[in-house]
Amino acid sequence: TPPEPPDFRPDGAVVALVTTRPGQRLAQLRDAGLAAAPAGGDDAPLLVGSVNGWQAQWPRFSRIVSTGTVLVDAVPPAELRALLGASAVLPPVTGPDDVLALRAGEAPTRVRLVRRPG
Repeated sequence: TPPEPPDFRPDGAVVALVTTRPGQRLAQLRDAGLAAAPAGGDDAPLLVGSVNGWQAQWPRFSRIVSTGTVLVDAVPPAELRALLGASAVLPPVTGPDDVLALRAGEAPTRVRLVRRPG
């Protein structure tokens, strides 16, 4: 079995979470005490949206791709390729809260979205 991935904690740069379940993930992150907002909403350290939501926010998303972190949650490979314009070999994601962290110039890594303690 692969080791447990570390919990994801924002490091100060803006983070984009691309997910098939933006409402659920937004609520989860806020419940865990993280400052999160919808992709098209106010500036926040963690912005959450679907593939379509991020396509509608393309200038913002492309800035995050080049300077920050993109988290990928349960997005089908073809949709991810269409959004990112590239096809990388991504590590498997096994846990229900595990996502992939993509950072410019680095290999993809698995991280776990945090939940409210308890």
